[in-house]
Amino acid sequence: MRLIYAVQFRVDPVQPGHGMDVPQSARAMACAWISKWYKSRKDLDVTVPESSLAIEPIPGHKIQVASQSTVGGEWLWEVGWTYPGDPDPSLMWHSTCIVASKGSHTEVSITVRIASPAYVISPLYFVLKRPQIVKSLAESFVCTLGGRSVLSGPQPVGLEDVGSLVEYLRSEDRCRPVVLFSREPFSEKCLASPARCADSLVGLADVFVMNDKWVSFQLTDMLGRDLSCFNGSVRTYWPKMSATPSPSLHRRLSEHEVQRIAVSDEAFASYMLRRIAPLSAYRFTELPITKEVRAALVSEGQVESLRLKKQIEAGSAEKGQLEKDVLGVIEANDALRAKLKDAEKDRDDAQLRVLELDEELRLLKENLAEIGKYRETNQQGSDDRAIDDDDPDPKSVLDALVVASRKCSDRLHIWESARDAATDSRFRRPVDVYRALVAIAEVAKEYHDSRTARRSMGPIDQAFEKRGLKYSPGESQNTMNMYGKDRVFSNAGERRQFVRHLTLGGGDRENCAQIYFELHESNGKAIIAYCGLHLPYYGMRT
Repeated sequence: MRLIYAVQFRVDPVQPGHGMDVPQSARAMACAWISKWYKSRKDLDVTVPESSLAIEPIPGHKIQVASQSTVGGEWLWEVGWTYPGDPDPSLMWHSTCIVASKGSHTEVSITVRIASPAYVISPLYFVLKRPQIVKSLAESFVCTLGGRSVLSGPQPVGLEDVGSLVEYLRSEDRCRPVVLFSREPFSEKCLASPARCADSLVGLADVFVMNDKWVSFQLTDMLGRDLSCFNGSVRTYWPKMSATPSPSLHRRLSEHEVQRIAVSDEAFASYMLRRIAPLSAYRFTELPITKEVRAALVSEGQVESLRLKKQIEAGSAEKGQLEKDVLGVIEANDALRAKLKDAEKDRDDAQLRVLELDEELRLLKENLAEIGKYRETNQQGSDDRAIDDDDPDPKSVLDALVVASRKCSDRLHIWESARDAATDSRFRRPVDVYRALVAIAEVAKEYHDSRTARRSMGPIDQAFEKRGLKYSPGESQNTMNMYGKDRVFSNAGERRQFVRHLTLGGGDRENCAQIYFELHESNGKAIIAYCGLHLPYYGMRT
């Protein structure tokens, strides 16, 4: 049988110390999971055995339960459930749930395998879905893996959360991938459903969703553009990110790819499950408590075998009890041998697939290298670089001004003085200028809408602050007395003084930029009168 899906985690009660029997509760949930399936799919009332027993609810279906314990109190309960596939009955599905407990520690694993009972060379057709029990466990207990909770829904990321998210992405202890959703910058909506995706990936991945584009900007500042996520794209960050920082390994699905895949919320969630579930199968190995309990059971079995051998040699064994004990040992050994055989087959399948993936990765790297060479050749000798409005990466302040004016043409009126200042600016982070201009366009719309509706939008400084920007409504009197003429800007023969501005960067004037603007109440536009080097001010160092 080929393993295609695997999740496992430690299980603890939501309220410790309330006398909850966690192992027995987890076992009961596994039994209920199978019983509910037969009731909803076959309209059958099926009771799953609690102790070691095998039943056949209907022809072709088999449920086998094994329950073992040691004299030290360790306990291992396992249910294996085999049934024909739907819509392809030529495939057999085998789902397994294992509950292992030792002292106060409990672990649960759920695996899904498929097999073909006959040698038929034909395409496989099956739809993989998350077993219902996985979400039931995550909602009923405190489930953890690698010290981090297994959650059943997406986690929101605000500006204040970006630092902790980046720390988690770079953590060496992280053992699950992170799937990060960004928002389309103007509708502020995700292009696929984070909730549906998180539901499918419970136990397999942590799903996060950024609150707005300003969070994307902050993430870009901390991770760099090549590893960031923005404009409605979705990115998967694999574990051990510090050891594998290459952006191509942590693939970002662009907004266009997301829209193409997400013909429905279910379609995108299914796509992500098909990407991640096979890796959970190839990487599957039992958790420490489960391994320790298995080892204890094997050790006690060996001791029991030795005891029987001595009784036989001494002639002191009672015939009826001896036959029963021997049969029990034989059955236990047969079960262990069968598990070992399955494990070896899974290992061989995994090694073969790793070789296939290595070859695919080699070809992918070669293709990426060729694409890089093509881009370099295409860009040599051309100063008129095209700027992608949907995925802006401005190389200068003038670039930022141009793309923002196109993107927000209905909200921004760029003056000639702003273009002249941008041309002369040497500010090293033009993408920050682009973000600030987009923020001004948004605030201009909010300002206009609030005036039209005769309601308050709140303080303007707070509107910019929530976007991570430093806003000033005016200048000090000393600055205006000394440098007021520097704040008079022009466009098509019109000259006017502006004092409202945003300041970007810090340290000195070369590493700072300023944008002077005014909001129009009547048409909802913002005039951008200046965009460039930090203007002189009272008290500045010379």
